[in-house]
Amino acid sequence: MSRESPPPYPSLRIRFSRNGSSAEPAEVWALLDTGFDGYFAVPAASIEGWPRPVRVQRVETATGEVVWVPVYLGRLGFVGTSLEREVLIIALVRDHYRTTG
Repeated sequence: MSRESPPPYPSLRIRFSRNGSSAEPAEVWALLDTGFDGYFAVPAASIEGWPRPVRVQRVETATGEVVWVPVYLGRLGFVGTSLEREVLIIALVRDHYRTTG
């Protein structure tokens, strides 16, 4: 488990993995999104080396921009708990997810 400090915005330590992967789930700090709709957005660098996505689709970012993203089936859980749920993992390039302080 990483000993890094939490980011300066509301966040949780989570674990996620791609369905069909034999690798250990990745543990990361995740920005809380009260409008969670089943998609888990990660930076594109997080999926380097993954196989082809199950599909590519258009999504609207928080800024209203519409972008095409790869979509993977996966699982997301909260570190320190047994809670897990199936999610769609989408990969965004850096400019598509900005936090403000």
